[in-house]
Amino acid sequence: MASLDGELATVKLDPEDPGSIERAIMEVESLINSKLADYPGNAMIANMGDQIKDNLRQQIVEKAAQLRAANNGDA
Repeated sequence: MASLDGELATVKLDPEDPGSIERAIMEVESLINSKLADYPGNAMIANMGDQIKDNLRQQIVEKAAQLRAANNGDA
């Protein structure tokens, strides 16, 4: 399980572009799936991966909202 530890990736996105946000989410999910490929058939790892993907999706959406709010506050 040590290979699951550590930083996974840094993603860039345009908080004003829904397509950019979705691409960032897809990039993170793809990276997680590639890590999970080392553990085929392991239900615990698969469940953990799904939870991590859900959590990261929410974090990306929230960060994009924060960036949009900050950008709108500067105008």
